[in-house]
Amino acid sequence: MSTEIIIPKEPFYKLDEGKYRSQVQGVTFRKAKNSSNQNCVINFEVQVPGKERYECCARAVFPLDLKPGSQLRTFLERLLGTEFFEENSGKPVNLNDALRNLDCEIELVHGPHDESRYDWPLVLVAEAKPIQSVKETKEETK
Repeated sequence: MSTEIIIPKEPFYKLDEGKYRSQVQGVTFRKAKNSSNQNCVINFEVQVPGKERYECCARAVFPLDLKPGSQLRTFLERLLGTEFFEENSGKPVNLNDALRNLDCEIELVHGPHDESRYDWPLVLVAEAKPIQSVKETKEETK
């Protein structure tokens, strides 16, 4: 009997700014700090060259507001397309089902942070766009 085990990858949040291939891991809703409002948190696993041993993590946080022009709606329209909102208007939609495992390219930026508590800036997802499969790209060029 083998005694070999696989040690899970360690989560890693100290990511440099830049554009990276990524995959949506899931969506959660959380109460916003100092407010009764909800936030939508979209979690990404990021593919960072040289950090393959780690589970590189980033997230995008928005007020839970899907009205046209809102931050969350604008972000999701880039990922899912405006047609997604037109086709699902007035219907309940599970954002986890819509986004989970979606391959995308994200742009990471460093946000403000409390330097007395953290030695690394807050990493935020500023932009995200889907990565089209080779099959989709070929069909569009026909």
